[in-house]
Amino acid sequence: GKVYGKEIEFTPVKFEHIFTEWKPDRGGFVGYHSVQRAYEIATVTTFNKMKTEEGNDLEETYMYYVIIKGHEKDGVAIISASSSMIKQAKKLNTMMHMQYFSNGEKALPYHQIYSAKSVLAQNDKHEWYTLEFLFKSFVDEPMYLAAKEQRDLIADGRTTVDYAALEDKTEKIAPSTPY
Repeated sequence: GKVYGKEIEFTPVKFEHIFTEWKPDRGGFVGYHSVQRAYEIATVTTFNKMKTEEGNDLEETYMYYVIIKGHEKDGVAIISASSSMIKQAKKLNTMMHMQYFSNGEKALPYHQIYSAKSVLAQNDKHEWYTLEFLFKSFVDEPMYLAAKEQRDLIADGRTTVDYAALEDKTEKIAPSTPY
């Protein structure tokens, strides 16, 4: 519920690969499933489309729990990537697993800071805004401690995500307006 601007810097604290279930044409949030469970309940699986027996859509979703630099006291924010954002999310996952400290030790994702910038994407049919991710630096001690605290809260079950909040109940934004 808070706008941080067209570009943020963040530290990943947790990642989940899930499938969200929606009534047809995103007519309402039904629930979410692990990847394995989604394939078990999918009765129709075609290129880019999965449906349940009830006719609901299953949508691949990458969920990033993040701490936004400069807003650490806000706690965990969520970056949800689905549909056209999956490609950028896969690039982010690759970057998160390729960073090493100068001593050769592998840097865990919560040791890293990334930027997410809103950029215009287009094809021959549509224009939309997506996020571009870039590695910025390694965390300093305050950011590391904030990320560690949130990771502990998540592990203890004291921080959870209301996946139903993914349902868009806000005023529609014109397609050419960056978010």
